Amino acid sequence: MQIEHDNNDIVIHFNGRFLIDCLHVIGDQFIKINFCGEMGPAQIVPNEDKNDYFYLVLPMRP
Repeated sequence: MQIEHDNNDIVIHFNGRFLIDCLHVIGDQFIKINFCGEMGPAQIVPNEDKNDYFYLVLPMRP
């Protein structure tokens, strides 16, 4: 997975199945993921043309 980011690197642990499920439903080539720190939920949204919904994925403790 190729990413672009504009802040420092962080380490977050997610259940991969939850990420795959939301990526499968979105079905776009590009997505945007907004993070709220290492233990906060991640907001996953489709490309900017379709911002009528979003997914929240909660991190796991390592």
